[in-house]
Amino acid sequence: MQIRKKTIVCMLLFILFVGNAVAQNLITNVYGRDIRSLNGKWNAIIDLYDQGRGMKVYRNQGPKGNTDFYEYSFQGGLRLNVPGDWNSQTPELKFYEGTVWYARHFDAKRLTHKRQFLYFGAVSYRCRVYLNGAEIGP
Repeated sequence: MQIRKKTIVCMLLFILFVGNAVAQNLITNVYGRDIRSLNGKWNAIIDLYDQGRGMKVYRNQGPKGNTDFYEYSFQGGLRLNVPGDWNSQTPELKFYEGTVWYARHFDAKRLTHKRQFLYFGAVSYRCRVYLNGAEIGP
């Protein structure tokens, strides 16, 4: 019997400076730090055929001319609550066990001589994190 695993792919776009230093495996005292929550409605794309990575959905490109075609778009589509599972948020996804891409746009100030971290309180199964179109974490 083969068991399929869900894949959650998180995508964070726009401006955030992440230092080059390597962080420890576990960030301690997360809620005692100066934090900014990204909880709320996130744009989402259901990737039924697991083609989003090959199509570079994480770049969030739009058509530049009349002949350009992009099958996926975060704008004007599905919006899901984070934190939260997609299975209970819409009846069509109740039994879905595939890839879902999430995107959230936010601005962050560059802090000189300080490292900044993206902390995920819970991720089920697997997550890839993209920032400004580049993968920054598995």
